[in-house]
Amino acid sequence: MNFFKAIFILTLLSSTILAQTIKKIEFNNLYFLSTQSANEIVDIELNQEYDDDKINLSIKKLFEQEYFRDISVNFNNGVLVYNFKEKPAIAKIDINGYKNNQEEIDEFIQTLGLKKGDIYDIKKIDRVKEKFLDALNMDGKLDSVVEVEVEELNENSVELIFVVNQGDSITIEELNLSGNSKISKEEIKNILVNKDKDDYIGWLWGFNDGEVHLEQLEYDSARVKDYYLSNGYLDADIQAPLLSVDFNDYSASLDINITEGQQYSVKNIDIEYIDNEVIDTKTLNEYLTLENNNIFNVANLRKDMQKLKTLVANKGYAFAKVYPDVKPNKEDSTVDITYKINSGDKVFINDVIISGNSATIDRIIRREIFLAPGDLYSLTDMTDSKNALQRTGYFETTSIKEKRVSSDKIDLIVEVKEAPTGNIMVGGGYGSYDGFMVNASVSDRNIFGSGINTSLSIDRSQRSQRYNISIFNPRINDSTYSMGLNVYWNNYDSYEDVTYANESKGATISIGKIINRYIKSSISLNYVRTLITDYSIYATSTSDDDYTKGSISPSLTFNNTDDFYVPRRGVYATTMLEYAGIGGDVDFIKSYSSFSTFYGLKDYIDYDLVFRAKLRYGVIKSLGYTPTSERYYLGGMRSVRGYNYSSIRPYTYYTKDDGETIIILGGLQSLSGSLEASIPLIESARMRLTFFYDRGMIGNSKLTDMSMAEGYGAVIEWFAPIGPVNFVFSRALTQEYIDKGYESRFEFTIGQRF
Repeated sequence: MNFFKAIFILTLLSSTILAQTIKKIEFNNLYFLSTQSANEIVDIELNQEYDDDKINLSIKKLFEQEYFRDISVNFNNGVLVYNFKEKPAIAKIDINGYKNNQEEIDEFIQTLGLKKGDIYDIKKIDRVKEKFLDALNMDGKLDSVVEVEVEELNENSVELIFVVNQGDSITIEELNLSGNSKISKEEIKNILVNKDKDDYIGWLWGFNDGEVHLEQLEYDSARVKDYYLSNGYLDADIQAPLLSVDFNDYSASLDINITEGQQYSVKNIDIEYIDNEVIDTKTLNEYLTLENNNIFNVANLRKDMQKLKTLVANKGYAFAKVYPDVKPNKEDSTVDITYKINSGDKVFINDVIISGNSATIDRIIRREIFLAPGDLYSLTDMTDSKNALQRTGYFETTSIKEKRVSSDKIDLIVEVKEAPTGNIMVGGGYGSYDGFMVNASVSDRNIFGSGINTSLSIDRSQRSQRYNISIFNPRINDSTYSMGLNVYWNNYDSYEDVTYANESKGATISIGKIINRYIKSSISLNYVRTLITDYSIYATSTSDDDYTKGSISPSLTFNNTDDFYVPRRGVYATTMLEYAGIGGDVDFIKSYSSFSTFYGLKDYIDYDLVFRAKLRYGVIKSLGYTPTSERYYLGGMRSVRGYNYSSIRPYTYYTKDDGETIIILGGLQSLSGSLEASIPLIESARMRLTFFYDRGMIGNSKLTDMSMAEGYGAVIEWFAPIGPVNFVFSRALTQEYIDKGYESRFEFTIGQRF
């Protein structure tokens, strides 16, 4: 009887519990989800009766969020409590055996759909491993193994380490092209990413090792097709490359079948407007690269489309579009081209919105933008604005995006990423005569985000000391006028064959004017006092010389480059004329000009190769006495690399008024130039490699009678967090100066413009 009574009581109690209503829901140890989100997921309303099935279903839904390791539920006195044990967060991700630095690792991990802060979930990590293996396969690394090590940092965070054992690479031993009779195999091979390795020397830098890049395989046929179209073969058909792999030794052959067809020339070019005519078609025709009777070239077709779009967009038609209608005539192998222009509505600027400038003041950015609210849209002004921002050197990257707000208005969204402009910079080098050279400076190109440039620099070696302090405001009160002040003190000894000690103290004040977006002018007033002592030649004659110089220097600068540190297009040219004879002891006219042009090939060969050509010329017309310290010298990083600073110079005899003969160092004419080729070295580290050849001539008479020096070498250009770093490895070629010990094989700077 007692047994049945106990069963009855338990049943009654159970029924009583089950019949209780839920008065409150609580969530303990919940961090990743908000309480509101958790309530929505469990989907249990208050004042409902407790139901085991609903509770189990709610737990299942919560587990599906993949945030939790364990969930338990308590119910007491109408209070339903969910207790959570959440999965840890991923605090750190690393890769062993793949990629070179943390920046590359972070970028690669993000492509796999994983990032710091994500919840550690085994299923997700397994999916990431599969993507990782797919990426390795696409990189040509077959049979790779990826393991994941999990290190618990604390109760709520872990570190993931992907341990990679890279598999074997597939090497293309043979490239087979069929059907190409009009374009050679070598031409086609040059544009392919996947191609056979160069015999015996494929392992050398600059040659092809034949390694397969599977992710690029499908694009290789498009590259070949585009090359044929650029040579007039409109009917060319390029089949998808066929890669045959021998998995015994991971060698492969690559087969590409080509149907060339006939070559077309341009018969007729027309321009038509779909809607309103903006510029008459006759005027537009004058800007086209493609002409009648030319071999058809799809690259030039695209250039012409962009030219037409720019010309129309510059009239305010921001959304102008150009459509090419290309009609081949097989009978006579010609093609008719019609450019159809849809100009759309004329567009005005509604607002200019600045973002990303954590340091630079808004107005400093706005003054470099050639479009303002209310202005008529211009595509050229857009491009020039972006280039002008990049030329300031204040920003690492800049972009200007268009946001349409109505049929005739757009907002310009200017996005910038600040570059480090304030630096404590250190540089140096070693020369066989100067010994160790050290330079240091504290500078800021954009102090307090104001656009004002300030600097303090010191250069010292065994034979020279140079100190300089300067301040320069490129836009006084945001006007088109600039002003600068420079105070300096120099002291240096000359070289062994002709020696002297030179001490100069001076100051320069300059005022400038922006003429247009590419051209600036300035005029400078300079005063300096110089003392030359211990003047000798072979220790046989000496003279002391103390003089002052007052001079005025007008200058003109043209700059339409697209970047401050690494221009890829444009010209930088400057010319200066100095007249010395204003209240000083010297009387001469000095002229100095430099010209630099930059040409990047990224748009043509899909590789960031940049060519640079630089030319510098200086000439002095002596109206009386032109002292040693005012003349031209060559040697060092700013003229002919491979030689000590200012070590290349002639010397001449000069008879003073009192009859004493002294030696004057330096030339009255100087001509130097450089040819450079710059390529990416480690893109993720913003590091480049530049090869150069320098040549210079210096003397006092015509160029053909001048002394000449040549040098060559390589420069590692690294945009480090502390500023641009420049490592120069150079060799002198002129034996005369090598014999004198003037060769300098290594120099470096931090914070100098490349």
